Amino acid sequence: MLPSDVCRCRIDPDVETVQSTWNTYRRPTLKTSQRAFSLPTSWAIYWVWTVSSSPTVTSGRPNERWPATMFSANKFNTWVRQVVHNELDQIDSLLETVASQNDHDIGQGLYSTAGTSLEKRSGTHGGAIAMPELFFRYTLSSFAKMAFAADLGCLSEDPVSLQKPHPFAVAFDYAQGVMNDRFVFPIWKLSERIMPYGREMRRSIKTVRTFGMAIIKQRLAETGADVSSIQIDEKDASFNPDDLKQCSLQNEGKDLLALFMEQTQDPQALLTVVLNFLIAGRDTTAQTLSWLFYELCAHPEHVEHIRRELDQVMGKDAASKRSWLKYDEFKKLPYTLACVHEAARLHPSVPKNGKEVLRDDVIVPQGPNPDNLPPIKVYAGERVGWSDWVMNRLTEVWGPDAEEFNPQRFLTRDASTGQWSYQQQSQWKFHVFNAGPRLCLGMNLAGYEATAFLAATLQKYDFTWSSKQQGQTSDWPPTYANSVTHPMKDLYQVIVTHRQL
Repeated sequence: MLPSDVCRCRIDPDVETVQSTWNTYRRPTLKTSQRAFSLPTSWAIYWVWTVSSSPTVTSGRPNERWPATMFSANKFNTWVRQVVHNELDQIDSLLETVASQNDHDIGQGLYSTAGTSLEKRSGTHGGAIAMPELFFRYTLSSFAKMAFAADLGCLSEDPVSLQKPHPFAVAFDYAQGVMNDRFVFPIWKLSERIMPYGREMRRSIKTVRTFGMAIIKQRLAETGADVSSIQIDEKDASFNPDDLKQCSLQNEGKDLLALFMEQTQDPQALLTVVLNFLIAGRDTTAQTLSWLFYELCAHPEHVEHIRRELDQVMGKDAASKRSWLKYDEFKKLPYTLACVHEAARLHPSVPKNGKEVLRDDVIVPQGPNPDNLPPIKVYAGERVGWSDWVMNRLTEVWGPDAEEFNPQRFLTRDASTGQWSYQQQSQWKFHVFNAGPRLCLGMNLAGYEATAFLAATLQKYDFTWSSKQQGQTSDWPPTYANSVTHPMKDLYQVIVTHRQL
């Protein structure tokens, strides 16, 4: 038997075998030196996609079955929908301000959406805006309200607010980049002690922990618990706990944090819950929307398909009346949902993942195997890894156009009516939400948030990739940032105008 610290390369491990077996494969256990935020990064990534309601799961942490209650259909139809609609009201007001100013400026000849800008404004209500920044604020704000009943103040109707960085988001993004480097940089502990980026990493961790603990202290205090022992060290943290506000919306049920507080009131255990779910609720959907809007700028023909579908299902004036998409309607938009899933296929938010082997096993290749790979023997203590980003671009799996944006791979069309229907792919083929007992509980939430945003904006506004003269800061095509997830390196800018009918 090989020792656990020996690395042996495996080609194309069978994901179905690994992901469907609880008692043989688990999330990797990291050494204390590899941890950040007082929890292993693998635990954070695990929560992003793999939280399960399976009663067979035991982890020594607050009962992992409880998150399933948060994602029940009843929750979606009440609290979640209420929060999403409230966020869309603010986004629509913001985009309306920007689009009205841009319509005026284009009419005055100040610039053209296709030409050279004669005036580049900064800090005003017009010009280009960073759409990925808007997506991240949308998902962070909405999920904090859904899960913790906390108003972070990161999304407002004022376009200028997009230029004011949110301290939690800045700290979290920075820390994720540094954590990703730790897996490939052998002397990172020494480097972080002596290099300036190490000091910034420690400051970022303190900011994130201060943020999470402020939420926990506020909620525990509401229950009458003694919170005098919870000390929040604000020194060197860029987040002020006094900036945290309670969500003004009224929730008739229990949010996610309330459910966990029924299991434990240990602040450190609850901190793990808060931080992990913020990753899951913010990064994944926002990154999918960011890559989707880029792909729609590159392939505008799909925008027209989406708009026709929205007009048929919701009515042509739904967006102008702020009649936002309901949860039970998003699956009635097969073309729109296919575009979301195709963006997630090409640009999966969790590009790499892996499990630790608990007992000796044999992985037998079950998918396309043109090279006749033999079964793979794995030993207890080893780790099996895979990359959904790579798998999603294999021509053996997705065909010769695997690297192209083609939403119709998720669709079938009725020859007589011309209506599109969503074609469900195998979970082991379209694996970005994991599969089997580890299937992401937030998959429908992600689908709803993304399609609701598209329905609220594409019916009413046109989005045009801005030029360098108009403030563009991103390359074409955009590149990936260094992170444990899959954000863009530079946040691209678009010109927003009212849709020309």
